[in-house]
Amino acid sequence: MRLRSRLTVILLVVVGLSVAGGALGQSGGQETVSGVENTTNKLSLADPAADGHATAGIDVGTAVAADAHRLAGLHDRLTLEERISQAEDPVARATIREAVRGAEDRVAGLRAERGELLAAHGDGELSTATLASELVRLNAAADRERALLDRLAEFDTDSEIPFPNVAENLTALETTESLLGQPALEQLEAAAAGATNRQAAYVQTSPDGLVVATVSEEYVRQAFLSSERNRTGANRFADGASPGWSAAIERANGIYPWAFANEPSISGIRTGDVYRIDIGHPHGSLEALFDGATTNVFHEHQFAAPEDVSVAAVETATTDGVELRVAVTHATGPIRVSVAEDGQPVADATVTIGGRAVGQTDENGELRLIQPDGPFEVSATTPGGTTVSVVGA
Repeated sequence: MRLRSRLTVILLVVVGLSVAGGALGQSGGQETVSGVENTTNKLSLADPAADGHATAGIDVGTAVAADAHRLAGLHDRLTLEERISQAEDPVARATIREAVRGAEDRVAGLRAERGELLAAHGDGELSTATLASELVRLNAAADRERALLDRLAEFDTDSEIPFPNVAENLTALETTESLLGQPALEQLEAAAAGATNRQAAYVQTSPDGLVVATVSEEYVRQAFLSSERNRTGANRFADGASPGWSAAIERANGIYPWAFANEPSISGIRTGDVYRIDIGHPHGSLEALFDGATTNVFHEHQFAAPEDVSVAAVETATTDGVELRVAVTHATGPIRVSVAEDGQPVADATVTIGGRAVGQTDENGELRLIQPDGPFEVSATTPGGTTVSVVGA
C-alpha cells in the first residue's frame, strides 16, 4: 500500500503483539467488514451494484497507455527540478505552490473519472473487462502523481527554502483515494505488459466502493469504501500528545481478531489522520488503512498464496466420465477448478462462470479463479465436447 509521505510518518513494529485495552475501548468490528471462517476478515461493499469476471493477458493498448503516463511523469519531475534549481526564493516557493495546485487539480480529476467509471459499471453501461482496463489506466496516471508528490516532499524536507503549508497539502493529497495503492490493478497491468502470467480477476462495484481481486501465482485483493472515510472529522484515535497508536491497534485487533490471534507480525505508518496497519499472518498478509475520524477501515489490501487460503468445501460433479471439482473458499477468495477424464487431467477445457468463459485448464487440468459474491455455477467443457457443471454458494 502506498502511503509514502516523508512528512508526518511514525513507524511502529511489533512482533507477537498482545493487545490490552486502549483509549477507545472498541473490541467489535464494523458493518462493512465481513467475517470469514478460519482466516482473516475482509473489507466488503455494503450494497454492491454490479460485479463480473475478467481475464487479463497481454494487452498492448493498456500497456502503452500506462507507460505513457509514467514517461510523462518522469518529464514532469525533471522539468520541476530544473525550474527549481534555476530559481531563487521567492520564485522557487511559487514554483512549488504551483506544482502542488496542479497536482490537486489532476487528482480531483482522477477521482471524478473513477466515480464515473464505477457508476457506469453499476448501471450496466460498462463491461467488467473495460472497467478493469480503464482502472489500470487511471492507476498509471495516479502513479505519475505519486512520484511527483514524493519529489515535492523531498524538496520540502531537504531545501533550506521554507515552503509554508506544503507538508499539509501533500499529506492531504497522499491520503486521497485516487492515490492510494492498487496492488490488484498492478497485477493486471503487469499481465497486460506480459511481465506475469494471465490474471483471473473479479471486480465488484458500488456507488461508494470498489473491490478488485486477482489470482495467478498469488492471490491479491484490494477494497475501498469512501463511506468509511471522513476527511474533515476530528481524529478520535489521537488524544492530546498521544499519536493514537494504542487506540488504532486496539481497533485493528477488534476488526481482524483471527489475524491477531495467530502470532501476527505488525507494523504501522501514520500519515495525517490515516493509520496504516500491516499484519502478517499464517495465510499471508493484509494492509489496512484506518480513518482517525470514523475509526474504521476504508482501504484494504490482502495477499496470500492461493494454496494457503482455507478451503470451505469441494463441489464435484461427473458427466460421461468427466469429473469437475471446484475447491471453494469464500466470496472474492481464490478457487481452484480441476477437470479430469477417467482419472487423467484434462488440459484446455473451457471454464465458464455464470455462462461467461473465464479461461482454460492448464496441463494439470486446473484453473484458478476468483469466487464471486453469492451463489454461482461453474461449468467446464472438454476439447471432446463434454460439459459438466457444479453449483457453489
